[in-house]
Amino acid sequence: MSLVFIKKNDFGIRIENLVFIKKMKSKLIFKNLTMAPIDTDLVNLKMLNKKEKNYLFKYHFEVYNNISPFLNKNEKKWLASLI
Repeated sequence: MSLVFIKKNDFGIRIENLVFIKKMKSKLIFKNLTMAPIDTDLVNLKMLNKKEKNYLFKYHFEVYNNISPFLNKNEKKWLASLI
């Protein structure tokens, strides 16, 4: 079941990634399983705060490191442009 709350003048995008969650002592550790880049053409970067921009950078950096060996030159260039 999904709940959606809509507030006037609120915005968002839906990202569906598979994430592995492991409990270590009293902390939860999240590991991305999905390595699909997020199309930043759909994101108004001016509306993101520093934490959100940092998350996007780190996510794309992880994606690049994991899948770039399997990409051709043009695909690598495009993916690197997201970082």
